[in-house]
Amino acid sequence: MDISNGIGLSLALRSCKSIKPVIVISKSTLGDRMEGIVKLSKILLSLFGAIERNLDSFTYVFTKFDKDEGLHIHHKVAQKLKA
Repeated sequence: MDISNGIGLSLALRSCKSIKPVIVISKSTLGDRMEGIVKLSKILLSLFGAIERNLDSFTYVFTKFDKDEGLHIHHKVAQKLKA
């Protein structure tokens, strides 16, 4: 069932003229070693292909982070994706 939902979602998204994806990332799904961001990036690549030129089209929401952590999360995510 998950595969058919994923295929249907992918086909629906590809048929749209434009979309504004909202990516919600919670502290618990990110993982201690940021492994969640790697998994998420693979999912986004499978859905949208190379997204580097469209990164501004995405909205990112980080939830369940302490205020101090929120100030540094973008840097941590960027470092993990470069590795």
